[in-house]
Amino acid sequence: MDEVPGLWRSPFQAMMGFRLVEWRDGWAKVVLDVRPEFLNRTGVLHGGVLATMLDCSLGYAACFSPDSERASVTISLTTGYLAPASDGMLVATGKVDGGGRKIVACTGEVRHGEGGRLLAVGQGSFKRLR
Repeated sequence: MDEVPGLWRSPFQAMMGFRLVEWRDGWAKVVLDVRPEFLNRTGVLHGGVLATMLDCSLGYAACFSPDSERASVTISLTTGYLAPASDGMLVATGKVDGGGRKIVACTGEVRHGEGGRLLAVGQGSFKRLR
């Protein structure tokens, strides 16, 4: 999947290999190819990778702006782990569920591939920055 053109990524996102492939008002999709260094000592994906994907997709959903690049910071993030994965592509989606001008509530999920098995769910609140 191709990345959204002209988007600045943080050095952390670049190092991890996250790609923002869809971004619109109140919604974002981030993908990541699993690499061996993302696995824990039992050979499955480390939960921190899933939580970080949720944080990234929800944060992007929270700060979309068609005329300028806005940012957001995480106020809270809750993650539920549902199934393991050890290879393939991960797809995280986030959406804004409500809130105000400065603080919004978001929910999202991570799946193994496009439309694949549900691996994790999350919800968070984010503060929009100018």
